[in-house]
Amino acid sequence: MKLLSIVTVCYDAEETLQFTIDSLKNQKTAEVEYIIIDGFSKDSTCKIIKKNKDVIDITISEADHGLYDAMNKGASLSSGKYLMFLNADDTLKENSIELILKQIKYKKFDIIYGIVELSQPNSDFKRNYLDINYNKFKSYFFLTPPHPGFIMKSSLLNKIGGFDINYSLASDFDMQLKAWKYSKSYKRLNLPLVQMSLGGVSNSSFRNRLIGFTQLISSYAHNNSPIFTPLILVRYIYKVAYLMLKK
Repeated sequence: MKLLSIVTVCYDAEETLQFTIDSLKNQKTAEVEYIIIDGFSKDSTCKIIKKNKDVIDITISEADHGLYDAMNKGASLSSGKYLMFLNADDTLKENSIELILKQIKYKKFDIIYGIVELSQPNSDFKRNYLDINYNKFKSYFFLTPPHPGFIMKSSLLNKIGGFDINYSLASDFDMQLKAWKYSKSYKRLNLPLVQMSLGGVSNSSFRNRLIGFTQLISSYAHNNSPIFTPLILVRYIYKVAYLMLKK
């Protein structure tokens, strides 16, 4: 069994996947497993995967039912005690694997998370995602770290049933709500672990933003106490108004 499994899911990612692989290549150790789940890409993504067989331990290329179905496939194929999901347009920061492995080897936290640095493609823009101490209580207020900077025990993901593919745009949030709910311990790393590209399907249009937020609200309602219902309603009204004004 490996200590850490890193899973990348991709589809037609020829422009970015090599950068993701390169960021992992020089850090990967025998204790780390790298898995790529490709959604049967039509571009040269599969050629890039074949070219990097020395880094990739497991890969499949087949049609799936979306991003979170692919992430579940990656998790089911993994053998690591801990899981990390790295997008095909994200990159690991220097020494991030070493920092994570230190915690896995000497501590037994259910959740490990670190700072995520946001970047804009074709731009010099960079800033850290909201850099706070996340915990179960703060998840009640929609405060959760981006999933590329969120590492969890494989047994915890199994306990919560993996990613719910019914939340096509918000299953990572749903997964974290459940993870915080059932976790008994967590550790914050005070250094950037991942550089994450801004964008994504959920932010690609007004319609997707609204659908994604509606799914987020639904997940929140299913996972938290009814006493937070007023907060849900206020947050929903605010978000709809914000999106309509921004349109």
